[in-house]
Amino acid sequence: MTTTVDKVAASWAAGAKDPAVSALETHWAYEAAVDISGKTGNKEQLATSASLRAVHKTARDALQFYTAYDRQVTSGTKSADQFKAGSDYQNNFSGKTSWYVRDEGGFDRVKDVELYNVAAAGFGYDMIKKPKQTLTTRAGFSFRYEGYKSPLTTDVKSAGLDFGLCAPCCITSLTSPIFIPGIAGARSKRARSFSTAVRPSSASAWTASIRWRR
Repeated sequence: MTTTVDKVAASWAAGAKDPAVSALETHWAYEAAVDISGKTGNKEQLATSASLRAVHKTARDALQFYTAYDRQVTSGTKSADQFKAGSDYQNNFSGKTSWYVRDEGGFDRVKDVELYNVAAAGFGYDMIKKPKQTLTTRAGFSFRYEGYKSPLTTDVKSAGLDFGLCAPCCITSLTSPIFIPGIAGARSKRARSFSTAVRPSSASAWTASIRWRR
């Protein structure tokens, strides 16, 4: 069998997998992290956080599950006590265009939020799409519920817009800042982001971090 160079669709080294076959293979990626930081001096502070994330990605879609808990005590007073868990699915149905659905729930005891839930759906567009680099913008609609422990505080039920920016080039740099302006008014606005904070160390401050990825 003979052919010309201009008719060759792809090539790979002997013993290697066909690139087309590799693109269709699926895999899970995992990440777990624990951070503990403290501060002594004028104010005593102890902060602890833990998070888990699992991502299943193919050439056509991506599914992720995540959860995180944060707690901080400053001078004997609890200044943070919040938990969240959620899922996110994205389907790349046409070139650089995708659709997504996501849901996140949790609580924030410092703000007296006994239970909150955000459900959203919309479309995305890849501003950058390379084999190892992707930047996707998102826009859609959402519905948010916030139930407060105090009977004197009115629960929030609000429809709104959902905007996001995702860079899932790898699980360690995954960032999804999301802003949800509620149609009901300014009180129903909430900004959320997933990021890693780096705290400076000094003689009166310390930080311990453990990260596991697979």
